[in-house]
Amino acid sequence: MPEVVTEGDTEAEALSMAEEAIRAIIAYRQAHGLPIPRDVAPQFRKVSLAACPPACRHSAAVSWSPR
Repeated sequence: MPEVVTEGDTEAEALSMAEEAIRAIIAYRQAHGLPIPRDVAPQFRKVSLAACPPACRHSAAVSWSPR
């Protein structure tokens, strides 16, 4: 679901936050008569970034969208 973006300090926290976010968007879509996307195969992408000092963090951004 493209509306769902989340993060966590640990893997368990990130998964919990993702579940909560998915449940919230499904409830929103149902309440507003919007379609619920069908199940699709999960898409994973490993991303490696070079570390940078705090001064450069404001310019570092990563975006991803499924193809």
